[in-house]
Amino acid sequence: MLCEKTGINNNLLKDKVKKILKMVYDVYDRQKCYNLIVLHGLNSKSLTSIAECLDELSDFINNFGIDYSSEKEMRLAAKMADNNSASIRENALKLLGEVYKHIDDNIWSVVGQVTPKVQGLLEGRFKKLKGVPVTAAPTASTLQPSNSQA
Repeated sequence: MLCEKTGINNNLLKDKVKKILKMVYDVYDRQKCYNLIVLHGLNSKSLTSIAECLDELSDFINNFGIDYSSEKEMRLAAKMADNNSASIRENALKLLGEVYKHIDDNIWSVVGQVTPKVQGLLEGRFKKLKGVPVTAAPTASTLQPSNSQA
């Protein structure tokens, strides 16, 4: 899967894989693409791949809105914001920041219970984003409820 290849060390190949991944959105159903990135990218064994997939998901939300997202993925991203890896933590915060731009303070009901450390990181990120206009596609006012208990 392309998600696993986003974590390779060769920057030239990594950039080409990310470009191919972005082109896939025009060919295939965006919902399926999003779900595959979440399924295969965020469950990868490679920390670099996880970080790159979180970055790709934040770009996806920035370009296409939050209509494809569910609460389950946002709770997973909130858990990843507590990761020891700085790149995973930063990209998880970036993803949640993109969601915050769309749903504002409703983000707290979406991410659920978080540790005080993550809450402080998120509040700091959200303060930076206050007043930043949304430049993405039209979005729903709330995320899709997850089908399973998270």
